[in-house]
Amino acid sequence: MKYIDMTSTPSPLTLFINQICSLNAELVDMYPEDLDIRVCKNTIDTVKKLNPKMIVETFYNHVYAYKPQIIAKDEAFFIDMNYNKLIKDDNMSVVSNLKKYWSSMSVETKECMWQYFGVLIVLCEKCKGITPNESR
Repeated sequence: MKYIDMTSTPSPLTLFINQICSLNAELVDMYPEDLDIRVCKNTIDTVKKLNPKMIVETFYNHVYAYKPQIIAKDEAFFIDMNYNKLIKDDNMSVVSNLKKYWSSMSVETKECMWQYFGVLIVLCEKCKGITPNESR
């Protein structure tokens, strides 16, 4: 029988935070001149130290409702959506930062962004105790 050390398994919250931080770091590397993206990264880095659950809650409240569009990789919805009405704290708005550059991204980069958001959806569900087929 193999012993599994559960203390070394990261929690869904830790995995979610790591994923969103990785996404932000990638965006900063891609667009180092964009102050909004850097502010977003710094805000998330600060909030993760003070209240990491707030990051999951913000994602859940402002992004998770669009799981069907994210899973379907619906570019038209992504581009046409008015995020200003949804996201009150622009300092944590990864989505609105992405929207600025979407049309100039390569197909491979867009696919990478969809994958990030797909993983964030799954991790958000785990953090919130939502079964994948459960509706909001």
